[in-house]
Amino acid sequence: MSLKKVDDPSELSAAVKESYHIGSITNIPLDTGKFMPEILLGNVMMEKHGNNLFVLKKTEYVNKLYFIINDFEDLSLDIPEKTVTEYSYKTRDSVKDFESLKRLSDRLEKLAMTEVLSRKRFSLKCGGEEHTAAVNDAVSFRIAGTGDSALVLTTLTANFDVQTGCIPSRDEMNAALEAGNIIFAEVDGKTAGLIHLEGNDRSAEIRHLCVNDEFRNKGIAETLVGHFISFFKGSIVRVWTGENNTAAIRTYSRFGFMEDGMKSLVFLKNSEVKNMDDKLEKLVAILNDEVPGVDFMKEKNLVDDEILTSLDIIGIVTSISLNFNIDLDVDDIVPENFNSIDDMLEMINRKLG
Repeated sequence: MSLKKVDDPSELSAAVKESYHIGSITNIPLDTGKFMPEILLGNVMMEKHGNNLFVLKKTEYVNKLYFIINDFEDLSLDIPEKTVTEYSYKTRDSVKDFESLKRLSDRLEKLAMTEVLSRKRFSLKCGGEEHTAAVNDAVSFRIAGTGDSALVLTTLTANFDVQTGCIPSRDEMNAALEAGNIIFAEVDGKTAGLIHLEGNDRSAEIRHLCVNDEFRNKGIAETLVGHFISFFKGSIVRVWTGENNTAAIRTYSRFGFMEDGMKSLVFLKNSEVKNMDDKLEKLVAILNDEVPGVDFMKEKNLVDDEILTSLDIIGIVTSISLNFNIDLDVDDIVPENFNSIDDMLEMINRKLG
């Protein structure tokens, strides 16, 4: 089964209405108008197969897959490389719903899609004095304008994995800039980070929050969040973050954000990920065993940000030596060899020759 380009927006709308039923497993926005700009650009494809519907939206970085699934036995699709899909669910759903989630995961894996990320959502009812941040006089704020698109893109791609589908498309970013929904934090005229938001007086969502490496551990993220929620008193503010992103979770928790029962799984088809180097896969397993709860694929300053303690490093050194059959001496146990998983892998490859 192959995907075909959507030429008429009404064609997609009709297919969604026909396929969606109570009990359907879906991640398609029921408001298909959100696909309109990409349809006009020829970037949307779809395929209806039996009771199932698949929609593919091309972006500058990856393809995004949407679906309505009613029949797991009739689930086949020729998915192109670098395609990502995300499915959200409630943790309090019934056993039957979790069985469907397991079947969905199994079927996506059979379609050569690998689970690469799990996320959870946090919510906060803004309003009280407890939801404030300390004033940071070193930080100034600037609303990004339409001329800042290159700077926004550079900042986002430096802090987020483009393959997980979290980087906005050009149209989405331009809309956010025109609406004034992206705010820079600046220190001494330099861009320290940004926050990207969407919402209104009743509800809002933090779409992106990031701080550049040079400015981390200086309270910038907390300052950005505090500045943002100060404008949404009385509103519900929500944010998604990786389950292992301890730094982000710590920041949100300081303001009273709490898990609201929503989680998601992100799947990616990419042969480079599917055929992950055996050494990297082994190293990931070692790190997760030694220091659970850290997103090692994302963190780039494990030592500098004090995510790893000296005891953690001793355990990691011992496990690496045993599992890779290499000898690590005192000269190898330096911060630059353990700040990121890439640094550790480079050290291992160097030792292996």
